[in-house]
Amino acid sequence: MKWKNKTPKEAQDAADRALIELMRQTYAREFKIVEELKNGQVLCKRRDDGSLIILNDWRK
Repeated sequence: MKWKNKTPKEAQDAADRALIELMRQTYAREFKIVEELKNGQVLCKRRDDGSLIILNDWRK
């Protein structure tokens, strides 16, 4: 469906989905998942400096 044929809500939903996918790709490039935690978060290691960080799971 073309953008001009979408309602404002449909256009916003499509833009939100595109942004979420871009964020997923960015996080996947920057972090490597070390361990999945029980609370739905993930322990990650930064690819550039090796530091550890706990993030919400962006793959969902």
